[in-house]
Amino acid sequence: MTKREQINNKAMKILKQRTTRQLLDLWEMTTISNDPNIPTVRGWIMDELASRFPEAFDKWLDSDTDDSMLRQYVLG
Repeated sequence: MTKREQINNKAMKILKQRTTRQLLDLWEMTTISNDPNIPTVRGWIMDELASRFPEAFDKWLDSDTDDSMLRQYVLG
């Protein structure tokens, strides 16, 4: 297993242990950061939310709304 795969697996394991609200808080925190790793972190968060709420997540993706609306789609 490559180092990148190990990091991805560890990150996904950590995110699976977070509540949905915690994930959404993390998602919203990533919108104000300029760290070059943020796209990767956002990808991990999206993957976890998509696995928990596939229909709501797909509706959000198709909605043409901004990132801040994800919470409304997931929590209803």
